[in-house]
Amino acid sequence: MSRYHNPVRITFASGALSQLRGSVEAALTSPGRVLVLHRGQGFESSPAFQTIRQQLAGHQVLDLPFSGSNPGLTDLLDLSHDAGDFDLIVAIGGGSILDLGKILAVTRGIPLDSAAAVRRMISSKIFADNALACPWIGVPTTSGTGSEVTPWASVWDREENRKLSFDHPCLFAHSAIIDPELTLSLPLRPTVSTALDALCHATEAYWAKPSSPLNRVHSLAAIALIRGHLEALIDDPGNPFLREKIALGSLEAGLAFSATRTTACHSISYPLTLQLGLDHGVATSLSLAAVLDLNRGALAEPEKLWRALGSDSSRDLHDFVCRCLSKAGFGSRLRDYGARPEDIEAVVAGAFTKGRMDNNPVDLKPEDVRRLLEAIQ
Repeated sequence: MSRYHNPVRITFASGALSQLRGSVEAALTSPGRVLVLHRGQGFESSPAFQTIRQQLAGHQVLDLPFSGSNPGLTDLLDLSHDAGDFDLIVAIGGGSILDLGKILAVTRGIPLDSAAAVRRMISSKIFADNALACPWIGVPTTSGTGSEVTPWASVWDREENRKLSFDHPCLFAHSAIIDPELTLSLPLRPTVSTALDALCHATEAYWAKPSSPLNRVHSLAAIALIRGHLEALIDDPGNPFLREKIALGSLEAGLAFSATRTTACHSISYPLTLQLGLDHGVATSLSLAAVLDLNRGALAEPEKLWRALGSDSSRDLHDFVCRCLSKAGFGSRLRDYGARPEDIEAVVAGAFTKGRMDNNPVDLKPEDVRRLLEAIQ
């Protein structure tokens, strides 16, 4: 039996940010305190921020910037302290901002006074019973994470060298506003990195153990959109039509893996980011073709996947990824990031994240991951 559930109210259109008021009114029955979480770095003077201010007229607006990426436990503790009290969160930014927005929403009213307290909360899912939790609205400014339509959020535990995940349906956004115009000013490197991450979301959702015909419809749509338009966007980054196609691909990918979670590519990517500093989308995409080969015999309706990819060759997929990375100024070999032979062993040791590696349709062993990493060394 196939089941699919995604409760997020989605608005997708160029200029959709000007429709934020409707989502706010649907989430709040009366004027309240709206926390606007954003990336800072001058965003407060941007036209997008002024639009948000206009859309929130009549509400008390609380301004909270966060300029980092891959937020850690210390970042979360600081933001929780600075956020104060609020009735609704509007998180506008990339995946880090959206993840922090949903975490602050589900932990509202729960004292967070130490990293150990956050770890206990995640392991026990105390936040799932939080009567003080509040709605949040996601407004992505990148096309890749899908966080605005997924029920989990990541925070990095650098002390214990691992990635932690808040994971529960209560993390779904009340609403998502996807406005491709917000990505027009995104530099080339994050444009490519996030789009390749979305490609991995969609492809991993296609073969994940819980995959069904329903979520695979979203997977195939996302793969075809990203594979068919990303290289053109790299050559013409100011093209609104291409930005819209990649934004739609990212949304489709988010809807796909919101029902399945990710698999081996993401599991392998975590130590690549933690230990070697690879951008997340680079870290996930470098292993995509190799994992596709390993999973080849376990694919449902493989001809549909190959058609969406535009080829029946994993080599073509890897070449596509490498071309995109190269055009954006990224390396496509681990040695480009300073990896030494001994680093490979450390990555292998950290590559088996529960809920990700064991979500892969084929059981991978350490020697499989080692061979995969050595091939891109």
